[in-house]
Amino acid sequence: MKSKNEPLSNQGIDILGEMAIPGFDDIEEAQYCVPSLTTVRQPRRAIASKLVKLLIGQIEDKNNRYIFRKLIVESERIVRESSGAGVPEV
Repeated sequence: MKSKNEPLSNQGIDILGEMAIPGFDDIEEAQYCVPSLTTVRQPRRAIASKLVKLLIGQIEDKNNRYIFRKLIVESERIVRESSGAGVPEV
């Protein structure tokens, strides 16, 4: 698999020694990049469920009021090689 980080290493930049590269959505390919991409895993199902409930509530509101809410969901940090921290042993 060709990595998006490859052009940096071709330019003589030591990815792990000179910089850390994070991702944000933990796509499956992140683990196969070279170096493997540190990322944040988002709880997509929990987010979708909360948003659907909020949307239904707004649709059913007879006064047609818009209610703004702060929704907080817990994410998970996935540490891989691109953070410069190495890969934790399992």
